[in-house]
Amino acid sequence: MADDPKRPGLLPYLLLTGTTVCWGGTFVAAKFAVADLPPLTAAAARFVIAWVPLAALLVWGQRQSLRLSLREVWPFALLGITGPAIPNALLFTGLQYTSATNAALIQAGLPEMSALFAAAALGERLGLRQWVGILVSLLGVAYVVGEGSFGAILTLDLNRGNLMITGAVLSWSVNGVLSKLVLGRFSPLTVTTHTVFFGGLFLSALALTIGPAPATWSRPGWAAITAVLFLAVFGNVIGQVWWFAGMRAVGVSRSAVFANLMPLVGIGLAALILGEQIAWYHVVGTLAVIGGVTLTIWTPDLVAWSRQGLRPVAASAGKQDERCQT
Repeated sequence: MADDPKRPGLLPYLLLTGTTVCWGGTFVAAKFAVADLPPLTAAAARFVIAWVPLAALLVWGQRQSLRLSLREVWPFALLGITGPAIPNALLFTGLQYTSATNAALIQAGLPEMSALFAAAALGERLGLRQWVGILVSLLGVAYVVGEGSFGAILTLDLNRGNLMITGAVLSWSVNGVLSKLVLGRFSPLTVTTHTVFFGGLFLSALALTIGPAPATWSRPGWAAITAVLFLAVFGNVIGQVWWFAGMRAVGVSRSAVFANLMPLVGIGLAALILGEQIAWYHVVGTLAVIGGVTLTIWTPDLVAWSRQGLRPVAASAGKQDERCQT
């Protein structure tokens, strides 16, 4: 059944935009984190730290949601594996072999893959313009994965870091569809808290079993510590709650395309903070992604919703906030 919300107002779109800004900085922060910490350890620390404020918020506003029945554990465990665990293990490890700029652009394929999975699993309808937008954006992402060469993709002569980031995107796409199913029964805060808990649990197990022994670690500097805190607070707590709230209101396909703003933020911060060079294939890939976003988002019905949402947004804001805390 197609998810076609009526007049959601501007608030969900503002939340989704704010989320992309939070998430756009995660690639730079992860680069700083893995400079001093083992990748799996940095990834696990991100989610262990994030769970503390999320659990406190859940106890404060939705105490009854903190406990799960045995039947409810398995869906959240699956979300923890496909969302935090697998993608972040691949992301943090992959950033040792590729640039934050490449990672940001490759992850721009997340909206398109999410839309495709949503169409297949949830029956969300995609029009011709959306299909063209998805194709254009994915071609741009493929160009970045091949670092300016489609031939590299055909011959599988690819950077291992780029491949890991691609695998992370695929897992995140599956997680987006699974999250939508769970959000039909639980609030965004409940979903976020339990997903982060299981993600941190699985990542901690991986870090302890296949990661280097703690005795071999070098003492992390303040840059790495600050980076992990940024990832936990902005990447998981603030960003995740906003994302789930926006996605619940407007649907998987429409919310997913907002993640295409993320590479612009990521590229800018990587150049500004890390001093990474922007290559010509980054420019081509970015233009393709922007073109895909334009074709996918700016449909007549979305423009109409935005105009109509100017009036009811103040009234609907309270309802949106109430839904996030029930």
